[in-house]
Amino acid sequence: MDAALLELETRMIREAMAQSGGNQSEAARVLGISRVGLIKKLTRLGLR
Repeated sequence: MDAALLELETRMIREAMAQSGGNQSEAARVLGISRVGLIKKLTRLGLR
């Protein structure tokens, strides 16, 4: 189940980043998290 959650989280972040044209503040708003939280998730998931 952990792998499925990581996959979902990764997909959602990638989609939000694409939708926002790479704007982290906008992507964070779409996801309902802070920009700092998004940056931490990007780093943890190796997307940054």
